[in-house]
Amino acid sequence: MEAIASRHEVAVLAECPGASFERLTPIKRESWAGRTPEDTIFRIGRVGAGYRGPEYSVYIDHPEGVLVLVLLCPEGEDRLYVPALKWVATKALMMECSYGATPPAEVGSDRIG
Repeated sequence: MEAIASRHEVAVLAECPGASFERLTPIKRESWAGRTPEDTIFRIGRVGAGYRGPEYSVYIDHPEGVLVLVLLCPEGEDRLYVPALKWVATKALMMECSYGATPPAEVGSDRIG
């Protein structure tokens, strides 16, 4: 997860050398169904004057990959939009999918078609 976040920062800095990134306090994820909450990275990026506002990113670690949530926040609207991003990051359900597995009989029994 850290390598992905760093790679994203390097890519932006290559295009916009004046950009800056700041790590914020990680978002604490909720535990559900007995699972251990995933680790997160929460950061703000300021790319430049023409970018129309700060970019907030949340990286949520998972054994199968990393979920990246990005919010391009209108300048001065942080108090309105950032709480929604934090809510999504706290509540997002991280699950595994087993392709090719046969679903239980009760799954799909109410499907139309």
